[in-house]
Amino acid sequence: QPGASQDEPLAVAHTIVPPHDFQRSLRHRAKERDFVMEQVLSAPASALNNAMSVRYVGEDGVGEGPMRELLAMIAGDLFGPDSFLFTQAPNGTHATIRAYENGNVTNDIPNERMQYMRMAGRLLGLSVTQRQPFGVNLCTGIVKVLLGRSKNVDWRDLRSYDTQLYNTMEAIAKAETQEDLETVAPGITFVCSGMRTDKTEIEGKKDAEPGAVNVTDVPLIEGGENVAVTHKNRLKFVRLYAKKRMFGTVQNEIESLAKGFQEILPLQLSRCLSVGELSALFRGPEKLDIADLKANIVYSDGYHSTSAVIRWFWEIVGEMSFEEQRRLLMFWSGCPIPPLHGFSPKLNSNGEAWAIQKMKAAPTSLPMASTCMYLLRLPPYPNKNTLKERLELALRFGTHGYDQA
Repeated sequence: QPGASQDEPLAVAHTIVPPHDFQRSLRHRAKERDFVMEQVLSAPASALNNAMSVRYVGEDGVGEGPMRELLAMIAGDLFGPDSFLFTQAPNGTHATIRAYENGNVTNDIPNERMQYMRMAGRLLGLSVTQRQPFGVNLCTGIVKVLLGRSKNVDWRDLRSYDTQLYNTMEAIAKAETQEDLETVAPGITFVCSGMRTDKTEIEGKKDAEPGAVNVTDVPLIEGGENVAVTHKNRLKFVRLYAKKRMFGTVQNEIESLAKGFQEILPLQLSRCLSVGELSALFRGPEKLDIADLKANIVYSDGYHSTSAVIRWFWEIVGEMSFEEQRRLLMFWSGCPIPPLHGFSPKLNSNGEAWAIQKMKAAPTSLPMASTCMYLLRLPPYPNKNTLKERLELALRFGTHGYDQA
C-alpha cells in the first residue's frame, strides 16, 4: 500500500510467523502479540540470540526490518502508559513494576503474570543483544537486580524512583549525630509506612470487596515497630526501607524479570556493564543527531546532497519535534529510537548504510521505505510543501506494514 514500509526478503536464521493471515487491526495485532510472547518464552535463548528475523503472513516483508518493528511494537505494549506490568514511578521520570491488583486486567493472574515478567526480561535482554533500545528508562534499583547486584540496592536508588522519599532518606543517612537524626526524623522505628497489600479482608472486615487494597505499616525487621532508628543503625534502616518501598509488593515479579533477562544475557556477559551503561542501552539516545544522520546518508538514482528535494527534506526533519522524528525513524528503519552508536554503516548489524533513493513515481505519490536496508524512497516533489504534506501522511498512516506498493 502507498506509504507503507516494505522489505526485501533475507535469509533468516530464526523466524517468528504469526498464526493468522495478518490484517492491520488492533484485534489481530493483539493476537499476534500473544503468539509472539509464547514464542519468546518457548524458544531456546540461543535461538533468540542468533540473527533473529521476522516474517508476517500475507505480507512481503521479511528480515531485520520487521524484526525491529515487532520489538518496538511489543516494547510499546510492555512499557507504554497502558501496560499492566510496568508503570511510571512516583518521580514521573522512570519506569517501575506495577503492583498486582486482583481483577485489574483480564487474564492477569499471578502465574501468568510471572510468565509475562519473564518474557519482559527476555525482551530486555534482546534489546541489548539485538542493539535495539526500547526507549524505557528503568529505575536504577531494577537495573541493579537485572545485573545480579541486588545487594547493592540502597537508598540512593530512590533518586530514580521517588525524589521526595530520596531526600528524606538522604537526610537520615547523612545525619551526623543523634540530635541531627531526631531533628530530621524524630521517633521513627524500623517500619515501612503506607505499604499496600492486596487482600479481600481489610482489618478484619469480612465484607470487603475482592481486590481491595490494604494500606499498612510493614516491619523491616522482626519486631521492627518496637526498634528505634538511631544514629548507629540509621544506614541499615534507610537501606531496608528503600528496598521495601521499591520492591516490597513486586518481589516475585522482579525475580521473574531478572530470570528472563539473564537467560538472554548471562551474568558472566553483563558483569562488564555499569548500571548507567545498561540503563542507556535500554533507553537509547534521547534526541536525533541530524548532523550525524545527514553525514552518513548515501544518495542514489539521481539524488545528491544538493538536490532540491533533499534540501527540503532536511529542512523538514530539522523542523520536526522529537516525536515526529521518532515516527520518521520507525518508517525508515522499523525502530523509532536513534541507533545507539550513531548512523555509520560500520555500526549496523548488516552493514547497510542509511540511504535516500529517487523514486520513479508521480509527485502525488507517498514516500516509501525498505526498512531492512535503511532505504527511504522519495518521489521528485515539485516543492517543499508537497514533500512535507506527503511525508506527514506517510508517517501518520504508514509506519507499520510491509505490503508492496
